[in-house]
Amino acid sequence: MRFFKESRAKLRTRNNLRITVQKLSVWTPEEKSWLRRVTKPKTMVLNDVSVCINQGEFIAVLGPSGAGKTTFLTSLAGKSTFPGTGVVAVNGTRVQDLEGVAEMVPQFDVFMNELTVMEHLQFMTEMKLGSSKNISNRVLLSTLIKDLKLDKHARTPISVLSGGEKRLLSLAGTLLSNPQIIICDEPTTGLDSYSAALVVGILKQLAASGKIVICSVHQPSSDLFKEFNNIILMAEGKMLFHGTQEECRELFEE
Repeated sequence: MRFFKESRAKLRTRNNLRITVQKLSVWTPEEKSWLRRVTKPKTMVLNDVSVCINQGEFIAVLGPSGAGKTTFLTSLAGKSTFPGTGVVAVNGTRVQDLEGVAEMVPQFDVFMNELTVMEHLQFMTEMKLGSSKNISNRVLLSTLIKDLKLDKHARTPISVLSGGEKRLLSLAGTLLSNPQIIICDEPTTGLDSYSAALVVGILKQLAASGKIVICSVHQPSSDLFKEFNNIILMAEGKMLFHGTQEECRELFEE
């Protein structure tokens, strides 16, 4: 796949990609009524989380509802709006100071359904890169739509796409700016087994090309779960484990 090969070639000229999270704590702010009475107390969402994530990791973030998975992902992307302390850095630079290095694919796709697949991607190109008529941008669009298996739907209205095809289209819009860190909040939610496998397969290839790909996954099937090379386990705002599937298995067997 040409897009993934080009991504790998560009990364060879850079230092090894690494996300470092140091003592990250995030909480929801206290809410008060107009009488200054506390109506909702401060709630800790992430509690002193530290982790180091390296280039090529394809991570499944697992944990029960309320474990802090989504807040952890938005913090990694530098997009959390909650108050907090601690640092998230990419190769030593705060993620908030790095434009376009980390991008988040939302859990729910938002499109103008009247547009075709190509019209949507041309619009996203104009928003992110400049003119979609630029030769290099046209080549990028053509390559991306082919590698994500959307070429046969180029003139198809978004309204008639399947859930999996819409998820791939959302991913394509994210990849236009060639982010080095891709963060997905439950990318397989609502998809049938075939579509889920297709989306996870594409994400796995992106990690293999030298990017970091991190996904929260809710009750993954065994077939999907084995595609991830690393796991993060979370509960009650804390990180319980980060490592390979084999290391996780050995830990629980002990």
